[in-house]
Amino acid sequence: MIILTKIKAKQVLVIFSLLVVFTSLPNSFAFARGWSWGVGYHNPPNATIGLNFMHLWNQWAFEFGLGYINSTEKEFSNSSSNSNDVNLSVAGDLNLKYLFGSGRFRPYVQGGTYAGVAAQTGNSSGANASLSSGFAGAGFFILGSSFDFYISYVTAGNGSLQLGFNF
Repeated sequence: MIILTKIKAKQVLVIFSLLVVFTSLPNSFAFARGWSWGVGYHNPPNATIGLNFMHLWNQWAFEFGLGYINSTEKEFSNSSSNSNDVNLSVAGDLNLKYLFGSGRFRPYVQGGTYAGVAAQTGNSSGANASLSSGFAGAGFFILGSSFDFYISYVTAGNGSLQLGFNF
């Protein structure tokens, strides 16, 4: 149990460090203007939690992300029942969104592709990689002046609900 607590503490520290670094990037570099970053649940698809980058034009948005997959997620996980094994699984995605209307409430449709990689060491070792054929989905943004909230449903894997914030 202590080992799991240390691993979770390290994961939280890494995620927090990445958030601090990426919070300053869009405002620090000219090439990053117009980009936002976000934290999402099941975004990228099948990730437990992910870090996403999005560029929003009038009606279109381009997004890519990288996320951590908990061993309870099914599609890319390479987990076993042996407690001495260490499992690391990540997912990534690229997608395009079309936003309807204008104003703060913006429904959208999206399509994209996602991939996952899993590796395991310990008493049982192995690796797994997968590239999907694509996914589609629909959702909505609530756009604010300093942050956006989104919720959507995507067809990736067995289908999943995504939600999160962009800054």
